[in-house]
Amino acid sequence: MTHKPENMHTQFEFGKNYQNKGYSKKISKELLKQYENCGISKILLHADKTTGGWAWARYGFCVNKDEIENFLIQISDAQHKEEMKKIFDDYYNKEENKNKKTFPMNLFALQKYKKDLMGTQWWGEFDLFNPIQIKVLKDYINQ
Repeated sequence: MTHKPENMHTQFEFGKNYQNKGYSKKISKELLKQYENCGISKILLHADKTTGGWAWARYGFCVNKDEIENFLIQISDAQHKEEMKKIFDDYYNKEENKNKKTFPMNLFALQKYKKDLMGTQWWGEFDLFNPIQIKVLKDYINQ
């Protein structure tokens, strides 16, 4: 069995004056091309507690399903926490998702959960051979 190369994002940060101007989308688009050229199979990262939890969810990163409780503990709004738990449970109640090991965080990336996600940190992964994740990413970076 051959090991497929992975990439670990350790820092991806813009100063306030450069945020919300599309720079991260442009960089991500170029990084995706390079990852594909290099045969990278997976991107790993730690979504930080400021904007990372919100940002990387919108890019289509997934969290290990065994870590979802650690994620939900960080949500202070009780109603939102309950709604998010239901989204998670509904996802895994579908037959085609029962054996999946990761949960797509973009299912939480709704505007009403933005503040919740911005206050969370989690370890994420992006499978560059997963067509669903690629579609989420490309749809987002091409907006």
